[in-house]
Amino acid sequence: ELDRVHRFDNDWEREASLRLRRGDVTVAEVYEQHGRLHGGTRNQMERASVNAWWERRQAGDKGLLMSPTNEATERLNERAQQLRIRAGQIDPHEQHITVGPYLLHVGDEIATRQNDRTLTTDRNEMVRNRAVWTIQHIDDNGSITVTGKHGTVQLPPSYVAEHVELAYARTVMGAQGRNVKGGATLFDKPTDVRNLYVAMSRGTSTNEAFIVTNGEQTATDIFAQTIATDWIDLPARARRAELRDEKPHRPGLLDGGLLRELMEQRFAINDEIERAVSALRRLPTDRRDAEQAIVRADEAVMETTAAYQRAQDVLDQYDRPLHRRKHETEIANAKRDVERLPNRIEQTLRDVDVATSNLDRVQHVETSSTALLQRRPKLEAMMDEIDERLERDLRMRTRITRAERPEAVVGLLGERPSPGPAAREWDIAAGRLAQHQAAFEIAEGLGRRPSYIDRSAYAESHAIVEQLVEPMRPQRVIEREVPSIEIDF
Repeated sequence: ELDRVHRFDNDWEREASLRLRRGDVTVAEVYEQHGRLHGGTRNQMERASVNAWWERRQAGDKGLLMSPTNEATERLNERAQQLRIRAGQIDPHEQHITVGPYLLHVGDEIATRQNDRTLTTDRNEMVRNRAVWTIQHIDDNGSITVTGKHGTVQLPPSYVAEHVELAYARTVMGAQGRNVKGGATLFDKPTDVRNLYVAMSRGTSTNEAFIVTNGEQTATDIFAQTIATDWIDLPARARRAELRDEKPHRPGLLDGGLLRELMEQRFAINDEIERAVSALRRLPTDRRDAEQAIVRADEAVMETTAAYQRAQDVLDQYDRPLHRRKHETEIANAKRDVERLPNRIEQTLRDVDVATSNLDRVQHVETSSTALLQRRPKLEAMMDEIDERLERDLRMRTRITRAERPEAVVGLLGERPSPGPAAREWDIAAGRLAQHQAAFEIAEGLGRRPSYIDRSAYAESHAIVEQLVEPMRPQRVIEREVPSIEIDF
């Protein structure tokens, strides 16, 4: 059994090709990071794709120049032919022949497009569909003599007129089964993941996509949308989902429940770190306050106990026969102190316990916060992983909202502005809003407004989205009736 991809020279491309085949739209970013996606105008991308093919050909490597459409393939063929003419490999002044949209010259590479058992080479091999040949001679009657890997054959005028074309570029479907060193594909119109997968898996060393972009969509945007498009299976899947009242699966998007779980995990981790940092920042002050509170409480216990003892001494000395005279005031004060000070002593002892407990709590906070921050690199790595997943989901939702303009988004933000800074701000807000709505199952709007003391993933997400959305809410024009003034003459 074949259990791994062996075609590619680069390990990353082996894994990427499997993700591409599964319809994982997030793999678009992998191709972008490795410089495989190029965007620009049609003229720029046609020229760039042909130049990439030409450089590889000049280096002696096998390469494929492809496009999903016949029209684009014809234009690429003509550009490639012109490069060979400018390089002196083809003499445009020698005999030539017009075949379909092409002007064929001696030295041109052509493809035969129909099997014909009546046409055989000097090696007794039949002419086959998609076989590649080089023109050796063009007769005045319209026949051409060609040479290929299976020998030399003369193709009659009728066959040439109907079944011959230039072979520098070919359609993506025509390239199926080919393995070359490098592939360069022009995408000038919408296509689907099947064409994309074939195009991006022909080359063992490099596979590049040259994508015609319009407006603000990047090459990566279009590449991701193409991965999510399957013109054969998608309509049936969408119809089944519609009949079951289900939302169709969008490759690359996180499920709402998972999205919320990740947001809550991230909030909890970040909240723990922030609390620990804040606690350690306050620690010197909190410890000093607790220690000073213990000192004050101890002093209060000592003072209150001493006052009680003094009052008791007064009673022992004067509250007896023959000694009460002239000491009535001292005795009365002492009796009052003896009566009230035990409660005061008990309270000051409790204050000592409280202050001691506060110091214990401060020391516990120091221990636990220090231990948590020792794990900070691991916790931050967990947050980074969560952030990466959330960011991938956000980028995909941003692309979808930009392309589809869902009512839940447009109803709050208004229509997307014309391309420019305002449109980019709309995209950012729309993506965040769509992610917030998906995570917290909000059908429209931002959902309930959290209280000012609410610390949660929901409150955090709501605040972020509200800050982005508020400047873009459609302005409401309030018409007010202006009172009229009547003047009697």
